[in-house]
Amino acid sequence: RAADARDARAETLERIALSACDRASAADPADPTPWVAKLAMARLHRLRDPAPHGLLTSPPGPWRLFAHVLSLDPWHREAHHRFLAFFFTRHGGSVNAAWDVAAFLAQRAPAHSALRLLPLVALVESYDPARLLADRVWEQPQWRSTALAVHRDWLPTVAGYRFTPVLDLAYLAHALILARREAEARAALTAMGPYASRMPWCVFGDPAGQLSRARRACGLPVPP
Repeated sequence: RAADARDARAETLERIALSACDRASAADPADPTPWVAKLAMARLHRLRDPAPHGLLTSPPGPWRLFAHVLSLDPWHREAHHRFLAFFFTRHGGSVNAAWDVAAFLAQRAPAHSALRLLPLVALVESYDPARLLADRVWEQPQWRSTALAVHRDWLPTVAGYRFTPVLDLAYLAHALILARREAEARAALTAMGPYASRMPWCVFGDPAGQLSRARRACGLPVPP
């Protein structure tokens, strides 16, 4: 946050954070958490390791750091999201690179994993309201089928989660709403229980208003 705000203390704060990560990883080498924190800071230095084979755009990035996290926890949710964020345009990446990386990561994840949502996360990140029919992109077969597959394979597993995966459910519900699949979106919104998140709704306007509109479209009550 300090770096994004161009805070003069950003460099000092980063050194402190990196030092803390080093101490934490030395204390418990099997814990991926400090390495995930380093992934979050990788965009500040634009680490440019060559991409593995299989990506159309072959975008350079912190691939070695990410690979180390995967060696500790191959399906670490936060690591995947932090890594994908490195390729967002607002962090110096490109739309095509973000889509490419999101597809690559999602395809290697198990069908019942929330990581299958990553292409939908990249799609939200690339949203440009100035583009013609920007809100209709989610109706395209590739995005609709992605959302429906996650609804089919991942959503039934949510009941077994210790904590409600609110953000993942929000991305799924949002994609299904824009894909005109209100019945499936209703199930995702219901699974959120009394919780809500700002993302992805805030990308499209006032988050409370966007979520309320989605709930109404699904026939769900809107909390006062």
